[in-house]
Amino acid sequence: MKVKGIGKSMKKVFAFVGTRKGTYSNTYIIVERIIEKLRSLYNEEFEVGLYTASEQTIVPCCGCNHCFKCGRCPEDEKDKMKELRDYMESSDLIILGSGVHLHNVTADTKNFLDRIAMWSHCFNLAGKIGVTITTSSSNGNEIVNGYLSKILNYMGCSVIANIGVKLQNRESKKYPDDTIIARYAEILKNELEKVGNREYSINEFQEKIYMIMKQSILNSGMEFEKDFWIKNGYVNCENFRKFIERKKENEIAYTRCN
Repeated sequence: MKVKGIGKSMKKVFAFVGTRKGTYSNTYIIVERIIEKLRSLYNEEFEVGLYTASEQTIVPCCGCNHCFKCGRCPEDEKDKMKELRDYMESSDLIILGSGVHLHNVTADTKNFLDRIAMWSHCFNLAGKIGVTITTSSSNGNEIVNGYLSKILNYMGCSVIANIGVKLQNRESKKYPDDTIIARYAEILKNELEKVGNREYSINEFQEKIYMIMKQSILNSGMEFEKDFWIKNGYVNCENFRKFIERKKENEIAYTRCN
């Protein structure tokens, strides 16, 4: 589902819920409630891309490593995953939602993450903020939120909230109550405004990941990855904050040229 607004500095939100239940999914319902509340709080219009596995057929990752070697996925010709990745990369806020299945993400969520695995080597989501949202009947949320948060961090995204909802036979349309939903939306609003002012929250874990990956790429990275880091000037960035600043400069330069 896409909702478009108008504005010079219009913010974009990308949300993916790994479910085959579509709009009937508990996770989808909670994600949508938070987004709609955010819309009511935000002073400017913004664009939302809210997707589920029920409406987006995503071909399973075949483990060929082509994305790491060449920077593209051969399975893109069979589905619309490239469109999802492009939308995700152009967004300011990333929301990943999943039900808890055997204390893990759903199969569709895992497949989605497998298809963007190469971003963990190139930090494609650097400079963006992220939120993880999970639902369960009673337990396992902390494990699944932790996993999703870790993956987003590895891709460069700054996770600002991990929301775990244990429904325990309660209706997702009413639980959490509107007061809690509003609190979550307020957090997202404040963080989106910081991104607009180019204020980025960076944690020690991200800095550690950055230094490890930088050395790994230079010492043993595949040809595409090494070229990506060198061509964009990222090898000269002394820390992750400098990496984000350089990435934003590159994006602005690219926009001006096109």
